[in-house]
Amino acid sequence: FRHADFRPPAASVVAPHPGLPAGYAAVKFYSGPALPDTAANRETLVRLVERLAARMPVVMLDTAWSVDEHADYAFDGIRGVTTLRPSLDPRTNLDVQTRVIAGSRLFLGTCGGLAWLAPLMGVETLAVYEDDRYLTPHTYAARHAYRRTGAARFSLLSVAALRSVTV
Repeated sequence: FRHADFRPPAASVVAPHPGLPAGYAAVKFYSGPALPDTAANRETLVRLVERLAARMPVVMLDTAWSVDEHADYAFDGIRGVTTLRPSLDPRTNLDVQTRVIAGSRLFLGTCGGLAWLAPLMGVETLAVYEDDRYLTPHTYAARHAYRRTGAARFSLLSVAALRSVTV
């Protein structure tokens, strides 16, 4: 921490993506060590996205590309959910996803990747996980950075705990 300087991104870097509905949630769920692809996780995440979409528009940041061991969860056919999948390009994907998050009211997704970025952009974040064994050092560093920068709220949600209260 003595060698790091935590600052929020410059506003010009995170101008919102145009043409999206007002008051939307940006959502990005993908499988990996923190949130394995299991039938129980898929079912729980679908129910979570359905409940969120009943409250506000949802913009999915899924790509359907397979470039590493992570794979996006699919939420096709849920009312109130829009995917940017057809308009995303590998060359501009991260820029578009960042701008979509910047204009969102909430970020909901797998704990990792974009979930670490969203609070720094002033977006309340709910990061979902099943296995936190690799997340502890990341969470510690992220919370330190969030305090130093006055970032938006970052909350963790155990998918297993969610299942136990919604069954």
